[in-house]
Amino acid sequence: MQNVFTTILMFMLGLFIAIAGFLAMLLPLIERMRDALVYLLMEKPFAVAFIGLPIFLIGGAIILYLLINAQKRYFYIRGGKESLQVSISIVSAYVTEYLKSLFGLKDLACDVHCRNEKLTIHASLPYVPEDEQGAISQRINSDIEEILLNKIGYMRQFNLSLSFEGKPRK
Repeated sequence: MQNVFTTILMFMLGLFIAIAGFLAMLLPLIERMRDALVYLLMEKPFAVAFIGLPIFLIGGAIILYLLINAQKRYFYIRGGKESLQVSISIVSAYVTEYLKSLFGLKDLACDVHCRNEKLTIHASLPYVPEDEQGAISQRINSDIEEILLNKIGYMRQFNLSLSFEGKPRK
């Protein structure tokens, strides 16, 4: 819900700034508005357009940023004629809980993304000796594969990116 609220808020802010910039660029062309402004604006009306242009560009950039970064926060699992829409946050919660229980941590960084109906999971893990990292990575991969299959029915391949801390915490 917070992502939806933030997106709507940012869109409205971007729209407001873009409209304000657009009106500031039009200000030199509208005599009634121009006459109401201070003497300085009467002398150099295009100065307002130069102020309005960056405001318009900033607002447009915010809207463009939202449109470009509006990634899917869900994916579909298809079974026959039916399909099920699954939120990325559900997958993230399952994976995070598994990794927390595996390493006995209260806080763990885990990101899940979906692109072209394929999941990518990134996790930052605590220190593990280098000779054990391969085995633990394979175990985590197979366990996450089992969790995805049993909990939500995800049978496709996924990308798993694990990074281990370089030194043990003291």
